[in-house]
Amino acid sequence: MRAKDYIEKNKNSISHLEEVTQAIADLYPLRSDEVATGEYHERILTADRRYQKYRYSAMDYELNKSIMAGQKPVFAYNPGEINKDTAPAVRL
Repeated sequence: MRAKDYIEKNKNSISHLEEVTQAIADLYPLRSDEVATGEYHERILTADRRYQKYRYSAMDYELNKSIMAGQKPVFAYNPGEINKDTAPAVRL
C-alpha cells in the first residue's frame, strides 16, 4: 500500500498527522536518491537523537569544564526540523 493511501485510510488513528504528511511530501521527490533521503532524515527527523547527544555533551562539559577548552554546547533546531518530543512518533 502506498503511503498516501495508507494515510488517507488511517488518518484518524495516525498521531502527528500533519508532520507525517509533510515528511512524506518532502521525501517523495527524494525516493530514488538514497543520499538525499538520508540527509533529510538526519536534518529533519532526528531532533530527539541530536538532543540526547547534546545532553551528554553538556553534561560532559559541566563535569570537565575546568580542563576543557571551548564553549558550552548549545542545542538548536535545524530549519524545518520536527520537535524533539514528536520526532520518534513521526519516524515510526
